[in-house]
Amino acid sequence: MNLLTPLVVASLLPVLAQAQRPELNEREAAFVKLMSGCKMVGSFTMRGSKRAPQQESYTIAKIEKVRADRWRFFAKIEYGKTSVTVPLVVQVEWAGDTPMIQVTGMKIPMLGTYTARVLIYRNHYAGMWAGKDYGGHMFGMIVRDKADAAVPKDAGQKGNQERGDKKAPGQGSGQGKSDQGKSAGNGGKVVIRG
Repeated sequence: MNLLTPLVVASLLPVLAQAQRPELNEREAAFVKLMSGCKMVGSFTMRGSKRAPQQESYTIAKIEKVRADRWRFFAKIEYGKTSVTVPLVVQVEWAGDTPMIQVTGMKIPMLGTYTARVLIYRNHYAGMWAGKDYGGHMFGMIVRDKADAAVPKDAGQKGNQERGDKKAPGQGSGQGKSDQGKSAGNGGKVVIRG
């Protein structure tokens, strides 16, 4: 092997990666446009809790179709002072023009293992989520501009709380989005961002 071989291979990698990307139909292209560079801002509920819905926020840098019904979401996860961008490969099914993100027993770094079904329509999202011994509903808006990303006053209680940071009646460990026993505390808000 000569010295040029690694350079030639390295220069061809972007071309090969582009050639392997699946083509997008019209609805898939619209999904990429909506979700890439967005922030999902809304609320979630806890099953069995009498608390008002709590705030949540997810920021997605970009999404890309991997193959058939598999999509890669580049999300930034922040927990306290820790921040990491994670590529999450999820299944996306379609009901006409409406995509549904679905994960079943997915291990998400720093957060735990989750199951979810989330419908996306225009600039809205709604669905269900579940951890090991807890779960609930989630709903909100998909926004682009930071000024627009502020959680509306009626979107749930204000505060820096995480799903399940306090034990809801009849709910598992009450450790929130983390099966690893972390609780929100001061500054421990979980934000998935891109």
